[in-house]
Amino acid sequence: MDMGIATATKMSRQLIYGKGVLLSLFLLLFSCSPKCPEWQYQETITSTPCFNSGRIFLSPSNPFRQLEIEIDRNRHGSEMYLNVLTFNFPHDSAAPVHSSVEVQIDKEYFECQTDLLLGAQRMKLPKSLSEKITTALLNKQTVIIRSGRFESVILETGFSKAFQKLHKIPIASSRI
Repeated sequence: MDMGIATATKMSRQLIYGKGVLLSLFLLLFSCSPKCPEWQYQETITSTPCFNSGRIFLSPSNPFRQLEIEIDRNRHGSEMYLNVLTFNFPHDSAAPVHSSVEVQIDKEYFECQTDLLLGAQRMKLPKSLSEKITTALLNKQTVIIRSGRFESVILETGFSKAFQKLHKIPIASSRI
């Protein structure tokens, strides 16, 4: 009978210890999970408003597989760029300064050819596509952007607030 109680006590200690280890591992896994990327805001304010500028961007959580999306605003207007932090955008050897990008908003697909900027790690999106992406994010829609090996799911979380801040920067046109 004493052996039965000792065995039961030992088994209950192992069970409790085992649960503690499992609970600890569970908490460790979730406390170390990567944080969702957030829209970031940067501004440059000068004493001459025509030189003021700003940008908002969403960095990739995996720079080997995802894109960075960036919107710049200055006296010349707003431009949207896609950046890759590793490798280059895909391009045809016959046209090394061009690449293609596919954008999905809900069930609609848009594909266009874009110009690659120096280094082939940055592309400027056409105004019409930039406007579609911006409108979708302001309407709280998810946007998926693909180019070659790179694909990013762009969430609208925090976009509206960052976009409003970007457009509150006082920028004057140049009179030169």
